[in-house]
Amino acid sequence: MNLTLCIDLKTVVVEPIPDPFESSNQLITDVWTIEEKMKELTQQNKLLCVCTTTSCFAPRARDNVIAVAKLCAAYNVHHIVNNAYGIQDDSSMKDISRACR
Repeated sequence: MNLTLCIDLKTVVVEPIPDPFESSNQLITDVWTIEEKMKELTQQNKLLCVCTTTSCFAPRARDNVIAVAKLCAAYNVHHIVNNAYGIQDDSSMKDISRACR
């Protein structure tokens, strides 16, 4: 017997925003919008996980994995961190370690 389970998953992208405290054009994690989307989707029981990344190209800064991890803990949602190439960066590894706690 073959049992196939198909799940209609959709990605909700939250675009980074300009850093209001930097004079550069750096883009940072929009934690406020992520939380708003999390509220909306968890109320509808339509949120599987939140994905962040530590590896990206300028002008985008790596995602604030600590702030997102706190949101995920508050909403009881899984948090996946794409840490491709991040193992070479001590500060990324420390942030992920802190996010896990």
